[in-house]
Amino acid sequence: MIISLAVEINLQFNILNEKQVRSISKSVEPENVLVPQGVMLKQYVDDNAIKLSGSFNFKENSRLTLLSTLRTLDDWLKSVILAYKTINMINNLIIVKQYNHDSHRPMLR
Repeated sequence: MIISLAVEINLQFNILNEKQVRSISKSVEPENVLVPQGVMLKQYVDDNAIKLSGSFNFKENSRLTLLSTLRTLDDWLKSVILAYKTINMINNLIIVKQYNHDSHRPMLR
């Protein structure tokens, strides 16, 4: 006896900086554009969090499996984490460059 033929998900990735949240959300949006029949994903920003909600309807698409569902969620999480790390690395490089640039200025007398 099959109890359910659909899975609903809600994921949330909290980030302290709202500008970073919006940048990351934009960078991973294409990840959610092409989804197979039976899959509904919605990504949105709420406060300082990127959220993903959706459903996987196995009855609507017999080719969907639990493994493909987990892979989809894993891909989204990896994309968000990679974008987050990239933005932090760029911010750190900018800070270091500014510091180095400022530290080499001749002092005015």
